[in-house]
Order: sequence, then structure tokens, then C-alpha cells
Amino acid sequence: MASPIDQVRITSAICSAGAIISTLYRLYIRRSRLWADDGCALISMLALIVQVMAVFLPVTGSDPKIGIARYYLMSVSFYIIVWGARLSMLFSIIRIDPNEVRRMIMFIIAFIYFLVFIGLLSEHVSLCEAHPNWKKSEIPMCNIKRQIGISQLVADTTIDLILLIAPLRLFIILHDKWLRNGLTIIFSTCIITTVVSLVHVVYIFLADGTKVVVSGLIENCVSLVVCNIPVILTACLKLREYTSGYLDAKPPSFMIFASRRTGLDTHCGGMNPGSTTPDVSANTFNIRNVSTETRSAFATVSATCDRLEV
Repeated sequence: MASPIDQVRITSAICSAGAIISTLYRLYIRRSRLWADDGCALISMLALIVQVMAVFLPVTGSDPKIGIARYYLMSVSFYIIVWGARLSMLFSIIRIDPNEVRRMIMFIIAFIYFLVFIGLLSEHVSLCEAHPNWKKSEIPMCNIKRQIGISQLVADTTIDLILLIAPLRLFIILHDKWLRNGLTIIFSTCIITTVVSLVHVVYIFLADGTKVVVSGLIENCVSLVVCNIPVILTACLKLREYTSGYLDAKPPSFMIFASRRTGLDTHCGGMNPGSTTPDVSANTFNIRNVSTETRSAFATVSATCDRLEV
């Protein structure tokens, strides 16, 4: 049977590989119109890479300061990965939602997310520094208190509940059956993150050191993969649409995931209202024959359409 250190390293290597690959694929899909949700996913991926490097640092026979640094690198990266992934999910909803009032409310919620992240991280570090005896151990590892477990439990369940409720209004404005079913699958996956986080909290209460670390690593990777699902699944749905012959003209690079009811459907990609086929004739005009005001209007609509695409 593998030693506890080997279990941690094997878990980190296998799970992190899948999470990093999914993030790189997401960034490739979104490469021409990156937004805040993609930035959060990128930050989480970079933190995961740092975490993997910390996991594989020497454990025995090295300077004790290296062991302390390894623990703090793993702990800090844990919070960055989990909360970066949650922010990515929330920003995905903000980008998709065409209602400006709801977008403003969710921007405020995103700021609260950030404050919760800072609060949990500060609590963790302060409690570990208040009881420094763990630094003298052969493998330095702070004995996480139940106070941290309770804080994580409350924060995780509350935040994941918000992620479940936030996109419900989008079902009303989606017309396509596949998009509606896809949205159900996409945002229901955050339940997986909640379950994994609960398992992690249970091990914190049980004070099982190795299982706390392993469950934390799994929670990191699951959170990052789940936040990438919206973009990846949407790309797969779009590929299915292409191969089924729904589009006769050359398709755009990405799927319109939600559309406004204020006339944007008639401008985004040259679509006719209620039609799934691009109106090619809508794009065949001489730009030199339009006024400056018209050009400005088209530019505004184009920028809005880019935001609504996944």
C-alpha cells in the first residue's frame, strides 16, 4: 500500500492533469473573446500548477522552512483554486445574462465572494500562526481546527446554493430545447462541488490529516473542471449542430448561449427573429454607404453579441 505522501502525490498528479487540460481547452475555445470568467479560470489553473509543485517538494531531509513553505503554498493555492472556480461560474452567468439589473446584482455578489475568500484565507493563516507547534513536526502540517471546518461548511453551501439559483431566470429567455437542457446539466454540476466540499469538511472534523489533504486536492480539481463545463459542453453542442446540417452558411466560432428580447436577435450574426439559420443577405451590404451613426450602432451591437457568446 502506498505511503500517505505517495497517495497525496498520485492524487495531485492524476486529478490536476485533467483539470489543467480542461482549462487549457476552455481557454483555446474562448481565445478570441476572453472575459472575467476565463481570467478566473486561468488564475485557478496557475494556482493548481503551484500546488502540484508544492506537493512534489522534498518532504524529509530538507530544511524545515521548506516544509512550512510547502504547507502554506498548498493551503493558499487551495483557496485560490476553489474560489477562483466559483467566481468563474458566477462571471459566466453574468456574461450570459442580458438583464442589466441582474448583472449588477451579481457583480455585487461576486465582490462578496471575494470578501469571503479573503476572510477564510485570513482565518486559516491566523489560526495556524496562533498555534505554531506544528512547524516543528517532521512533516509540517497545521492541525486545522473545527472552526475552519464550520466556516468552510457555511460558506460552501451558501455560495453553491447561489450558483444554483442565479441562472434560473435564464430558462425563460432561452428558446432552444438543447440550450435549455444544456443549461440544466451545466449549472447542476455545482452540486458535485458541494458534495466534494462536504466530504472535505467531514475529514476536517475527524482530524484525519492525509484524508484532509487528499479530499482537498480532489475538491480543487473538481471545482476547476466544473467551472470549465459550460464552455466545453457548449462547444460540443455547437459541433453537434454543425454536423447535423442545421447551418448552411459558414458558422461562427461560438454559440449564442442566450439572446436578448430587445432586437439583438435580428443583429447578432445576421439572425432573423425566430430563425436558427443566419441571414446571409443581412451581412452583404456596402459599409461605405452607411452613416457614421449607423456604423457606431453596429459596433455597439457587435460588442454586445460578443459578450453574449460562450
